[in-house]
Amino acid sequence: MPENTSGQEKTEAPSARKREEARRQGQVAKSVEVNTALVLLAGTAFFFFAGRGLLTQIMVFWKEHFQQVVLLPVNQEDLFALISSLGLKILYILGPFLLLVSLVGLASNLAQVGFMWSTEALAPKFEKLNIIAGFKRLVSPRSLVELLKGLLKLTIIGLVIYVTLHGKIELFFQMMQESVGHILQFLARTAGEVMFKVALALLLLAVADYGYQRWEFEKNLRMTKEEAKEEQKMVEGNPQIKARIREVQRSAARRRMMAKVPEADVVITNPIHYAVALKYEPGEYAAPIIVAKGERKIAQRIKAIAEEHGVPIYEDPPLAQLLFKRGEVGQEIPIDAYQAVAEILSYIYMMRNQKPNLN
Repeated sequence: MPENTSGQEKTEAPSARKREEARRQGQVAKSVEVNTALVLLAGTAFFFFAGRGLLTQIMVFWKEHFQQVVLLPVNQEDLFALISSLGLKILYILGPFLLLVSLVGLASNLAQVGFMWSTEALAPKFEKLNIIAGFKRLVSPRSLVELLKGLLKLTIIGLVIYVTLHGKIELFFQMMQESVGHILQFLARTAGEVMFKVALALLLLAVADYGYQRWEFEKNLRMTKEEAKEEQKMVEGNPQIKARIREVQRSAARRRMMAKVPEADVVITNPIHYAVALKYEPGEYAAPIIVAKGERKIAQRIKAIAEEHGVPIYEDPPLAQLLFKRGEVGQEIPIDAYQAVAEILSYIYMMRNQKPNLN
């Protein structure tokens, strides 16, 4: 596997943040060969279906304007008008072809990378002026791949041209006895066949090149374990800091909970393990609510505060365990604890000579 300058292997998949950063800098998996092959194929197809009409328009255009040139008075104004007319007519004739190849090229780019606008990719990079770095790029594995790819393209084009023309040698000799029109038609058909086969061959090469470009792009984006950890810290925050924040939040919540214990009507305990402080306000809640709960040291602290402020403490291990495990601070007690809690509160209020409505 490739190693970075720190000597660590890039074994981790790139994060979404690194992918976004690379895209922002204009770094995407893209094959220029796909654009070239599709544009060539589209152009060949255009001339195959519309070539005859295009040739007719060109011949008519040439005939009309050749006559105008012969009869045109030699002056600057008429010459400018003629050049303008020629330019507009050529644009009109070739417009559909230029529009087609432009749309195909645009669609090819969108299919590979989607819509992307990156000013950083256009910004000048002064490190490219470094001669040593430039030489390293010339002898890099990527440069070697590009060289081999260029040689392969030339080989493919040469083979396609050779195979296509080799089978038509006899026809070439036969064309010597034909009219100029037939010869031009034969040459046009042969050229179209060669271009179409070359385009198909380059398209196959482009598919392979696109796969290679994606593989190389993913390989270059991979991260070392240390980079992945740093990335996670940047995105999610330092785990130690986050743990400290959670501890502070828990401590603050615990202090707020303890501050409500003196307001409780009763603390139900399992003598050692659990303590749950309840408060009942008939006009505000349909059932008693849990204002504090805890186990072990926190339970002992709740009991100590309750004793300090004269809040009754009632030992009922099963009920204390039920309230602790199924109840939440600030919420009403579970329904299956209603009866037992109502009896305890009735007893406490009776001891205080109070008669609240618990129904």
